[in-house]
Amino acid sequence: MSRCVRVKICGITRACDAFESVRLGADAVGFVFAPSPRRMKPQAVRKITEELPPFVTSVGVFMDQGIEEVRSAAEQAGVDIVQLHGNEDADYARSLSLPVIKRIAVHAEAAACDITEAAARYPARAFVLDPGKGDGIPFEWQRFKGMCLPKPFIIAGGLRPGNVADAVRVMRPFGVDVSSGVESEICIKDSEKIKQFIMEATWKQN
Repeated sequence: MSRCVRVKICGITRACDAFESVRLGADAVGFVFAPSPRRMKPQAVRKITEELPPFVTSVGVFMDQGIEEVRSAAEQAGVDIVQLHGNEDADYARSLSLPVIKRIAVHAEAAACDITEAAARYPARAFVLDPGKGDGIPFEWQRFKGMCLPKPFIIAGGLRPGNVADAVRVMRPFGVDVSSGVESEICIKDSEKIKQFIMEATWKQN
């Protein structure tokens, strides 16, 4: 079967992890600029984004930060896309010059229609379905099997080698997004876990 699901390795804090992720087949690498143990300075990210090969997307992750702070950090870092994980409204997204990916919180009581309605109202290129705010918690993928959104959607939250193939098989997303699930310790990516994750996400589809 040919590859179709895109993979983003997020929470990159070291240049070697970014380049190793790309070497192993990642389509995108993500850098966190919101409060987090994985938070990066824009100038440090710039040194990485300038060396990324063509066709690899760099993503800056923000959460409920001032619009000028986001604009400045994204420009300094040289990222291609802004990913918003907080309560940023539609006008906030429209005021950014870069394409936007927006997180939609998948709460325990959320229904597919709730997610579809939220996506229909928001000016984003794609949506990240994630139950937490980067805390590594999966949601019940089976509840949303067959869900159709107006824009591409990406699954996040609790993904790792061993469960990502099931998530892809059930939900058929545009992409998957992982951070702690491919780490050997916090902020340190594990090459073998990345390799296994990408293989399972992209080649074990039914």
